[in-house]
Amino acid sequence: MAAVDRYEVNRKIRNILVRYDVDTTRIDYSFIGNTAYLYGELLKNRKGEEFDLGNLEQMVKEITRINGVRYIQFDLRNWIINYSGMALSITKGKTASAPQTVSAGETGMGMDVELKVDKEEKPREPLRKEEEKQEKKEA
Repeated sequence: MAAVDRYEVNRKIRNILVRYDVDTTRIDYSFIGNTAYLYGELLKNRKGEEFDLGNLEQMVKEITRINGVRYIQFDLRNWIINYSGMALSITKGKTASAPQTVSAGETGMGMDVELKVDKEEKPREPLRKEEEKQEKKEA
């Protein structure tokens, strides 16, 4: 099997990110071995615009189709993208506890995708503040 040029794969990843209007100043990417790594923040160039799940799904599929890419590992601050079995889960929110790896399968083609959207949880106030509010209500 011919060796894959990592610089060529990095160029292809960058082309895909640019095509999907990703702010490439906020995300880093690299290809090592057979794994593409994406880390940072996944934001659009246009202020205030969010990615929709369909575009993210297509972007991930395109990256997995690059010759030589067997896995994608995500470590993003604003999206959680993970893979289990043949399902791709994309969640808007905080960073996952560990980097998430997506397998591209043997050929990188025909990955079934199941999207799941979870709402971002708001941080809870410290218990002491909640107790103070309760005391004010009772008084």
